[in-house]
Amino acid sequence: EGLRLNLMDTVQEAEQAYWDLVQTWRELAVRQWLVEVGVAVRDVLARRRDFDTKLAQYSDAVATVEQRRADVIRSQRLIRFASDRLKQIINDPEIPVGSEVVLWPQDDMVDSPISYNLTDAMLTAMKNRPEIKQAALGINNADIQQLVADNQRLPLLNLAAQMSFFGMDDNAGGSYSNLGDADFIDYLLGAAFEYPLGNRAAEAAYTQARLQRASAVVSYQQSVQDVVLDVKRALRDVITDYDLIMATRSLRVAQAENLRTLLVEEETMAGLTPEFLNLKFQRQERLALARTQEVAAMANYDKSVSALYRAMGTSLFMQGINVEQEEE
Repeated sequence: EGLRLNLMDTVQEAEQAYWDLVQTWRELAVRQWLVEVGVAVRDVLARRRDFDTKLAQYSDAVATVEQRRADVIRSQRLIRFASDRLKQIINDPEIPVGSEVVLWPQDDMVDSPISYNLTDAMLTAMKNRPEIKQAALGINNADIQQLVADNQRLPLLNLAAQMSFFGMDDNAGGSYSNLGDADFIDYLLGAAFEYPLGNRAAEAAYTQARLQRASAVVSYQQSVQDVVLDVKRALRDVITDYDLIMATRSLRVAQAENLRTLLVEEETMAGLTPEFLNLKFQRQERLALARTQEVAAMANYDKSVSALYRAMGTSLFMQGINVEQEEE
């Protein structure tokens, strides 16, 4: 059960690191898009410098683009951090942590809803969580210790039996002859009874064993409560993160429509003022922020699903990992 628990922790840690890597790649794409559209606006302002664009307005556009380039560099660094973290967990000799290989995720984030019943999830956790099984084994061990301590309170009665062969004669040869013929045999049978006055040591050990068993039962109850709390928290996170996906997606669609209407207006305008282009900058930033929020919500949702499987004790089964115990 300890091995199974360690494997479950490793699986969850690997999944968390994987979705972090996916999220950083998606955020990099958003920041690169910001640079691309920002450069387009900056170039428009550069062409209008001799017409109606002030130097301060053009400098502000240049600073905005350079800030976005800096954000791209920071995102690239986060990708390398996330890649190294995942390589450390995977521990593949072909892609060691010391290599400069940057991992590219193959599976994208999913936003498919899952349906779970709270009672069924709790019962599944009670059946599969290693902590519950370890606590139950602790009670069984305490039962054995209590039985042993109870037996130690009984009186001690030892039975001893002895038989001896003797060879008795005037010379050694005759003695060995008599020994071989079993002419002289002595029998001894004895019994020893022992019961300490007060029997305090055995009674104290038995009381200690009873308290240890009561402690094991309390530990089992505490493990059950912890598992129930983990399942409830995991289910709540799954529901909340899925709702956040829907909310951030609606926000992203709204911001995209907001920018689209501005681009339509730009095509019909006779002239582009610096104020209008500054507004364009702002709406690009808002759309990029909405995109990153949606990406974060999707990554958190996938992490929450992984945490739910971990809380129910089914994460190994979901990944096709089987742990079998050989009977000795």
